[in-house]
Amino acid sequence: QAVVLKIDKENERFSLGVKQLEPDPWQAAVSNYPTGSLVEGKITNITDFGVFVQLEEGIEGLVHVSEISREKIKTPVGMFNVGDMLKTAVINVSAADRKIGLSLKALEGDETEGGADSSTQEAPQKQQAATKASSGPSTFGDLLKAAAGTEEEKEEEESSDK
Repeated sequence: QAVVLKIDKENERFSLGVKQLEPDPWQAAVSNYPTGSLVEGKITNITDFGVFVQLEEGIEGLVHVSEISREKIKTPVGMFNVGDMLKTAVINVSAADRKIGLSLKALEGDETEGGADSSTQEAPQKQQAATKASSGPSTFGDLLKAAAGTEEEKEEEESSDK
């Protein structure tokens, strides 16, 4: 069984495709791997610009070198081994481009934010700022307003303590 892809009448040829009989895994990738979800996959390739992780048959994601650690890393070669399992967070999915962006840095942030400081008032503010920053592009003005807002709140707290 095959699907007819193209018919060339002039040269009396036609092209067949076997892959088209199976459903395209990328159509379900957007719903299977929502942004922010945690996934685990097998490392298939390590390059100077990142680490490729197979999430399922036909679906690979990339942990870009800038998403490996908060510290600047020139190349991930030597840090990981092909065949190892790696837990990451999904940061973007594009079925049209057939790309899934993965991050180890996002996991580091989750671990530190959920610690003992979560009972203070600053943790929810940081989470709101992080949510605001990740929800879309911010302008410099938005960032200044957010910074000014946290400074005003701190001054109010200090004056109410006295």
